[in-house]
Amino acid sequence: MPSLDFDKIVNVFGNSILFYKDHLGNLVFRNYCILDNNGCSYKLDLKKQEVGSILEYRLEMDKHIRKLSIFIILIFYFIFIHMPFNFGSFLFCEICALILISLLKIRAAYLYSRHLTQNLGKYQLVEFHPPHEDEKFESAKINLISKIAVTAIIIILCFLPAILLSQFTKIALNSNNPHIKIGSFFSKTYSLFYPKTPKFYDMRAYIKYNQQDYKGAKSDYIHVLKSKKLNKNDFVRLGNLMFLEKELSSAQNALDLFNDFATRKTGTILEESQLLWIKSIFSIENHMYDTIIQDYDDFLNSLKKTDTVNRFYINSDKAYMLYLMNEYIQSLNVYNEIIEFAQNNEKRFKKDLKNLYAERAFARLKIGDRLGAQTDFDASGIPADEINSYEPSYRVLDFVKDKF
Repeated sequence: MPSLDFDKIVNVFGNSILFYKDHLGNLVFRNYCILDNNGCSYKLDLKKQEVGSILEYRLEMDKHIRKLSIFIILIFYFIFIHMPFNFGSFLFCEICALILISLLKIRAAYLYSRHLTQNLGKYQLVEFHPPHEDEKFESAKINLISKIAVTAIIIILCFLPAILLSQFTKIALNSNNPHIKIGSFFSKTYSLFYPKTPKFYDMRAYIKYNQQDYKGAKSDYIHVLKSKKLNKNDFVRLGNLMFLEKELSSAQNALDLFNDFATRKTGTILEESQLLWIKSIFSIENHMYDTIIQDYDDFLNSLKKTDTVNRFYINSDKAYMLYLMNEYIQSLNVYNEIIEFAQNNEKRFKKDLKNLYAERAFARLKIGDRLGAQTDFDASGIPADEINSYEPSYRVLDFVKDKF
């Protein structure tokens, strides 16, 4: 693997010398370069005014290149902040900007070469390598380090307001009495100049929800949910998306929209079971029972027979849903099956048995089996004044404010 030539890097990117006379007396003008350090060599004896005229042309071109390069960078930066916030978008914009700046330098090299040829005749292409004087090399090295440092400082100064605006927005929204107007002002200012992160979309969706702009809030959630990977924040986002769509159209459309995004996501079995739980609770709330149990059966059939732990917990959820659907006998049958399994594996599922006994007790009460219910209540070990909180229940879906 070739090693980096530090001297060459310094000469290409840090050396500000545009002209020198070599040891043979040839005049060497520095041309534009991307990676190679090209020089245009002449066996001529020129006056200072003639050399100065050539260098004035070069310096004037440098000014235009700097302006155009900054313009290109700004254009692609503003394109980037309106693209999905990920490394692929950043890489795409960076490569496009580098290609255009490189083409700009190639065009400048052509124009400068033509200017040299028209004024001085044909030249010999050589490596631009000024005499290595320690003092000048150190100056070039300092110049390169200064460029890097100044660039870093500019980037930090440019993005410091982004951090402040984001924090001010969080503070405004996370207070006990959220300051929606202040948060909206900060978020709008941020969105004009900086890339939009998933957390930004979450905050803006919450602001729009409070402003009764349900379409805008829905749009922000759709934008951030396009990622295929499921993460912990997606559960709240999908729940809020269903709530907003129900407010805008109907419960069925909300469920269809949820299915559309949930089926695109890839996650663990536990995460997929959580998605199914959210969907099922929403379906029960809106009396759409048709596919709930079929969804659980399909999920169970997708698991390996040997995956007993996940099958146990998903069956527990299935029994819970059957109870909420008022299918008490079916619910009781599933509870019997999973409780028997848990009893045979008590070391692993001892903590779960407490809840399961209580839930089965309520199912038994619903079908009039008071004696069986009391036996399960006793087996659960739950105090009588707490037992009612263990009955299967659900809360009507509402917009959930996540911690920003």
